[in-house]
Order: sequence, then structure tokens, then C-alpha cells
Amino acid sequence: MVRLNTSDLIALSRLLDEALAVPAQQRAAWLAAIDNPRWRDELARMLADHARLDESGAFATLPRLAPREAAPGQPGERIGPWRLVEEIGRGGMGSVWRAERADGVYEREVALKLPRRTRPGDAALAERLAAELRIAARLEHPLIARLYDAGLDARGRPYLAMELVAGLPLLEHARPLDMPAQLGLLAQIARAVAHAHSRGVIHCDLKPGNVRVAADGTPRLLDFGIATLRGSGGMAATSRPDSGGLTPTHAAPEQLAGAPATEASDVYSLGVLAYEMLCGELPHGRTGARSGATPLPASERCADPARQRALRGALDALLQQALSPDPAQRPGSASAFAAALEHEQQRLGPAGRRQRRAVATASLVGAAVFVALGLGAGVAVMQAQRAAHASEREQAARDFVAEVFKLQSAAASSAGQTPQDLLARSSALIEPRFEPAARAEMYGGLSRLLADMGAPRLAADVGSRRLAALHDAKADARVQADALRQQAAVQLDAREPEAAGASARQALDLQPGDVEAELLMLRSLVARHRFAEAAPRLAALEARLPSAGGGGLATAWAQSLRGRLLQAENRRDEATPLLLRSISTALVAAGPHSLDLVALRLAAAEALLPAEQAREMQAQLDAALATLDRLGGAHAVRSALVAARMAAARYTGFFQISAEEALATIRASRARLAERGQALPDEITAPLDLYEATVLARQGDAAAALPLLERSRAALESDARTPPERLRLGHTLGEIYETLGRHAEADRYYRLALQARIDGGYGQHPVTAFQYMSAALNLSAAGRTADALALLDQAPAFPPVRGEGAGNPNRYADLVTLARARTLLDAGRTADALATLPAALLVPGADRVSRYDAQVALALRGEARCALPAQRRAGLDDLQQSLTLARRTRDDPLDTDLARLHAVAGQCALALGDPALVRREAERAQAAFTRLPAASDYRQQPLRRLKTALAASR
Repeated sequence: MVRLNTSDLIALSRLLDEALAVPAQQRAAWLAAIDNPRWRDELARMLADHARLDESGAFATLPRLAPREAAPGQPGERIGPWRLVEEIGRGGMGSVWRAERADGVYEREVALKLPRRTRPGDAALAERLAAELRIAARLEHPLIARLYDAGLDARGRPYLAMELVAGLPLLEHARPLDMPAQLGLLAQIARAVAHAHSRGVIHCDLKPGNVRVAADGTPRLLDFGIATLRGSGGMAATSRPDSGGLTPTHAAPEQLAGAPATEASDVYSLGVLAYEMLCGELPHGRTGARSGATPLPASERCADPARQRALRGALDALLQQALSPDPAQRPGSASAFAAALEHEQQRLGPAGRRQRRAVATASLVGAAVFVALGLGAGVAVMQAQRAAHASEREQAARDFVAEVFKLQSAAASSAGQTPQDLLARSSALIEPRFEPAARAEMYGGLSRLLADMGAPRLAADVGSRRLAALHDAKADARVQADALRQQAAVQLDAREPEAAGASARQALDLQPGDVEAELLMLRSLVARHRFAEAAPRLAALEARLPSAGGGGLATAWAQSLRGRLLQAENRRDEATPLLLRSISTALVAAGPHSLDLVALRLAAAEALLPAEQAREMQAQLDAALATLDRLGGAHAVRSALVAARMAAARYTGFFQISAEEALATIRASRARLAERGQALPDEITAPLDLYEATVLARQGDAAAALPLLERSRAALESDARTPPERLRLGHTLGEIYETLGRHAEADRYYRLALQARIDGGYGQHPVTAFQYMSAALNLSAAGRTADALALLDQAPAFPPVRGEGAGNPNRYADLVTLARARTLLDAGRTADALATLPAALLVPGADRVSRYDAQVALALRGEARCALPAQRRAGLDDLQQSLTLARRTRDDPLDTDLARLHAVAGQCALALGDPALVRREAERAQAAFTRLPAASDYRQQPLRRLKTALAASR
């Protein structure tokens, strides 16, 4: 008999369990797959012994052991606040159930993990549960299943409620994908592991069973049950080789040898996962890496010739490096492994092929010019050149190519050369020396180059010259249509959707039904918020695209555009999954670094802003900004602007971050742009002024916000080309001028914002209630209560909002009613104001937005009650509750809106005979108005009245 050591016995025990689970007729093939001949022979002997004992009936004579623990549960049973629905998994560490919330607090389905117990009060179980809780608490990432709840039920049974990932097992989802798509999927998993490592968590058991792929195509990393914390002083009990927690086929050699797991161990397991997915085989078979040998290259194990070719070379080398027995020889981190996978995805995917073609095209710009000059076979073209001497034209072509490649070099960038320099010099070289066809070819290459550099307006300028040259050259329809499509794309990037629509329409006139041109037309319509016109065109296009996946970028854009239309129809709950699916589709079609993917990610991030999906929103935003920063140049400028814009929106619209964090992000964007050492145009500095002023105004510091807007107002107004831009400008300026009592100017800008909503197709959308409310409150503060009520009468009956996860779906409609109640109170109609006040807003919820709404509503009710002697005490209570909520919802205690509220509370306290409270509230109001003496009369009037009453009472 072969001598077996402890490690052999541990491995054989697990393998025997696996073998007995395989049908008897399939065991021979299963045994043949075992690489280790000693284990294969020993397992064959064990299985033969087992079969003889089974046939003899010996097993039936053995005494029965009492079960170690009761069945984990039954469908319908309560475990804490959860009701079990069905068991969805079972393993060495316990079972997992689909469960639903049963106590009525909220509705949610979860994956309820029931860890296995050995006996009541099991200390090892308690420590294991506590460890998993500690680890889960560190992990907050869109690709890691989140922990919702944990505890012990009434019978002492532990549970962990995790995110239920509705989707497919990893390998089942990956099987039909091509290799670039699989590489993208693996890179996402590696990024999730890198996040865990950045939080000090080592997974220790990465394998296909611990990854599921959600319906939107994104993976979710599951089960940190045997994970450990870096520096935790040893190996978790469940991750020892003999614990039953490790999976030998995917564990690193050092784990199988009993050494503590490290980040490098997870990188090894990622390598096994990649090897298995890409070539369909485990690198070490079912025995795992116990021998310490490096496996055969994946290309030599793969049966598919096309995959063999793709794996051979760089991918083989990467997998061999990840599977090195020496941890020090593996990729330095999960993040580095992810980056390498993304590079291979880019190389093998459509984007890589396009990039190779683009490089070839750029490299041949000079050659094409030289051919046009007769430096090859193009003698006929040379004869068609105008009268300039051939040597002059040859030198011009050389100079043109030199200028193009100088600007692309790092040296040129550091020397401060700009796209404007390229345009001026190149045009001077091209125009006088070349016939129209040659000019068009060179302008086309130059336009693509400028677009890639992140200078879309200059690219559009050059594109116009290209189109003119093609017209002069009487180019055929196909060539002109291609140029028009390129022109429409750069015009969209340049925020010129009207011009882009015109270019796309011309392309469709030349090539009716062209999918790319139709998509560009749709993007132009949606950018202008012309949703009614876009809807039938999109439906017609969707009918032409593949219905069962595929379709590439065209499908991705169609999904995103459909999501935008649903969003405009107040169907955010339907829109969000489509927007996220478009990202997965684009990842497969174009790789992780495409500008199309950036645009789709940003569209999804903006759609997720109002919803309770801040984590997903942040992930999409971060990924888009990272791509822009990686591309550098003007793309990095765009990254800084987008970061600033989103920070302003997250604070002012949804209170997802603090004012300090928003201002820090905006000012960091300024600093990044200043470091470029170039004078920045108004189209960059003016939006930054607007974003900073927006935050300052909402924070209550209108005095600091106004100078920023005054210096940039002309540039902002001339550059507000789309409804969203006019909305942002109008609302911010309206808010600032209202605070300062400049109500006529505020009215102009508030109405600009309202009209932008209507022009943008959002006239009936619930969010437009906010514009009606703001404009009416400004009119009421100016004493124009009749005009304010008339404006509110024009507001439509807004439907409940969908898909925001709001506790009060009628919130926006209630805001219009709240504005009406305020206007009635300002008009002296106190009883009508109280009768109009929406009751739903008076109860603060758990989120900051609902607390903000309740703070405003309670302030209004308190002020109205204080005007009625019989309700004055209740009114003061409302005012005090409102001020308490303000401390949790307002960032600036000296906000002049709150100062007015303090003065109103002081008036009410004076009528009730509470001098101490009167003095305190008066002091707080005075402090705010001392800082901003230019605050509106409407806000300062209550303090003036309070001072007059106090003087009269002395």
C-alpha cells in the first residue's frame, strides 16, 4: 500500500465525498481526470471497497448516530424577522435560503445564511459569525453582495441576511460569451477583490460558486464566510486545510500547506478562476495545487483552436504568472491583475481592433499624403494638384505629419502646445497645397485626432472643412455619409445637439436606414429633451436590432436611450435596469476604456441620483471618471468638470453628501485644472463658478455665491445650449437673487428654469413641481401673492413619482400644495393656509430629504398657529421641532431662512411670555443677518417686528 501523509488523507477525504456524489456509471471518467496517480489509484481502491460494503448490506448494520443539529429550517419558518421561502444552497459551512421580510417593517428578499452549529452556545460558531460581521461591515462595493442584517433568533439560531443576487452562476453566464467579454467579467471580479484587499479583507475561497452574475450582467462576489482580516494574527479556523471551508481546486499552494492566506493567495485563486473560464479546464485538475508545480499553459489545455490562438502569448504568460507557486512572482495585487485582464480585453475586443486600425490610419496619414503627391503609385493624383511645385507640396505634407505627431508626444504636451496650435498650423499647410479629395482625407484624420484628444469643438470645426472639401470633390454618397456621422458624433461631444441632429439627418438622407446615423439622431433629440419625437424613432430602431442579446454598441445605446425616455415618463423603476444593462452591453462590445462606455456610465449615474442607489451611482461615476483621467489631456479636463457638477447635484438636490464635501470636490477640480498651467477658457471656468455658487447658495451663503455668478453670468447664459444647462443656471441665480431680496431678477431666472423643464419635455413630470414651488415662493416673498397663486394654478396635477425609493411618492405634488399654503399665509389667510397644508410632509422620515421637507412644513404650520391665540402654544412647539430638524438638515446655522424662523419663534415666545426664549431666538436671528445684512426684507421683517415689540414692552 502507498504511504499517505496527512495532506494526502485530507485531500482524499474530500475527493471521496465528491466521487460518491457522482453517478456510478460516470465515476470512471471522473477518476481519469485526477492528475495525481497515487490519489487516483487510492480513490479507485476506496470506491471499490465502498461498493463491496454497500452490496453486502454492512452499512445497514451500523448503529445510527444522533444528528449533530436539527434541520436548518423549513419553508415558511421564521428566523428572526425573516421568513424562509426556499433553500437555494448548502455547503460545509451551513445552508442559504431565499427569505423575505416577515415583520412588516419593509419589503425585501434576501439570501439568508444559516451557519452550521455543532451544539448550542458553540463558541467557535459565535466567533465565526462575529468575524463575518466584522468583515462584511468593511465591504461596501457594487460588485460585493452587501450585508443587510444579522443576529440570533428566539431559539438562538444565528443568521446573516445578505443581498439576494438574482442571476446565473458565474460559469453558466460566462459559457456563451466570447473571450473579450469573459476577460471583462474577470476584471470586474478582480476589481471587487481589490476593493476587499484595500479594506484589509482577504477572501480566502475565491471560486465560481462564490460569484453570481446579476441580470444586468455584472458579477457579485459572495460568501466571505472563511475570509480573514490582514494582520489578524493567523489563519481563520475555517480556512485551514482540514476545516472543510477551503476549496482545494482553487486554493493557493501556501493555503493548502497550512500557511496564513495573503492577498497573493487571492490573486492565485483569481488565476485559477480565469484559467478555468477561459480554457474550460482546472489548471491542476481536481487535486488542486498541492504538488507546487506550475500548470501547463492554458493554450495547451484548450480544445478550441480559436481560443488556443487568443490565449497563446500574453494571456498564457499572465495566467502562468498568477499561478506561480511562489507568491512573490504573482501579479503584485488584484488591482494589477484586473488591469492586465482589461488590457487583454482591449487588445482582443472590437475596441482593440479599432484602435489598431486607428493607429495604422494615423501612421499612414503621411504616407497617404505622399501617395497623393506621387511618392508611390498615385501619379494621376499628383498631376491633378494645383500649380505649386511638387517639392513644395512634398515638404508641406512632411510638415503636416510632423505637426500631428509632435502634438501627440509627451514632449509637446509638456511644452504647452494645444489643439488650437495644431488646427492653425495644419490648416495653413493643407489649404493652399492640396486638391479637395486630399484635403478631405487629411481633415478627416485631423478631426478624429482632435476628438481623441478631447477637443470636440475644434474637431467639429475641422469636420466642417472636411465636409466642404468632400462637396468640392463631388465625393460619393457613402463617403459623405461617413463624414457626416463622424461630424454628428463630435458635435454631440461638443454639446451642440442641434447641429448634430442636422448632420445625422443629412447622413440619413444619403443612406436611409443607417443604424449609426439613426442613433446619432436619437441622441441629438434626447439631448434636446425632444422625447415625443424620439419615441417612435427609437421604437422603429429597436425592432431592427437583435432581440436576444448581441448588437454591440448600437444595442447599448438603444438600451440607454430607452432608459432616458422611461425616466422622462416618470418610470424610473423601469429605466434604471435598462441604463445599467446598457453598460454591460457596452463593456462587451467596446471594452472598459471606450468613450461610449463613459457616456453610458454617466447617463446611468445621473439617473441613479434621486434613487436610493447611491452605491451603484458612485461606482458608475467613479468608473467613468477613472477612464477619462486615464485618457488624459482634455478628457481629464472633462473629468474634473463632471466631478464638480455631480458633487453639486448630490448636495443641492439630494443631500447625499455634505456641503463641505461638495465644495472640496469642486475646489479640487479647480486646482487640478490650474495645475495644467494653461489659461482656461470661459466654457470651463464658468461652469465651475456655477457649481460652487450652487452649493454656497443652498448652504445659505448667498453673499459668497453672488460674485462667482456675476463674473461668469454672461458666459453661462451664452453657453446654456440645452434645457438641463438652462435649468441649472436659472434655478441657481433665482435662488441667490431671492435670498438677497432682488425678487424681479429672481423671477426672471426662476421662470427660465421652469421653461427649461417644459422645453425639455418634463412639463408633466413630478420633478417640475420644484420649479413651480420656487418661482411662486419668490413672488409671494415679493408681496405678489396673487401672481404666486395664479402661477400655482397653472401647475399640472403631478402624478406620484416612481423609482426613487421615496417614502412619500406624492412628495413633489405636495411641494406645490406647500407653496400654496405659504402664499396663503403671506396673504394673511391663516385658516386657509392651515387647511391647505399637506399632512404627509409634517412627519419626518429616516432620510435627509424627508426631514428637510418636514422641517419646512412644521415651520409653516408653527408660524400659522402662532398667529391664532388659541393655537399659539402648539405653534411654538412646531417651530421648536422645526428648528431641531434644521440642525440635522441645514449645513449653515446662520442660514437667513433659518434666521427668519428664529425671529418668528421669538415673536411667538414673546406672546406666550417666555422672555428667555425670546432673547435667545432674537440673538440667533441677529447673528445671521449681521453676517448677511443684504438679506431680503421678507426674511428680515420678523426680526424687525420682534425688536419693535421688545422696545415697546420695556
